[in-house]
Amino acid sequence: MNLGLNTRRYRMNPSDCLFHAFDHLLRRQGYSGTGTFLVLELVGSLPAADVQRALERALAAHPATMAVPRTSLWRARPYWARGRHPVPAHYTYDDLSQTPDWRPRAQ
Repeated sequence: MNLGLNTRRYRMNPSDCLFHAFDHLLRRQGYSGTGTFLVLELVGSLPAADVQRALERALAAHPATMAVPRTSLWRARPYWARGRHPVPAHYTYDDLSQTPDWRPRAQ
């Protein structure tokens, strides 16, 4: 649903509502809220640029993945809000394949 305020809203599923409630509780206690991380462990070699392009395409195909949790003022319903020009996802690539002790360092 387009609100005309340069945002888009996406309904939350039950799992999202639990995430939103946990985020809200953390913020009320003075913490920064929850974060979502994705870690990929790949067998073989794959160029880092290819992985980054694939992630960017996946995020573009599913824009709600770059949204932030919000609660509507009128009905107090949780939803995901995304601006028209969201900040790109932070991307870090660490290739530990040539490191002799890569298993402990990956933990």
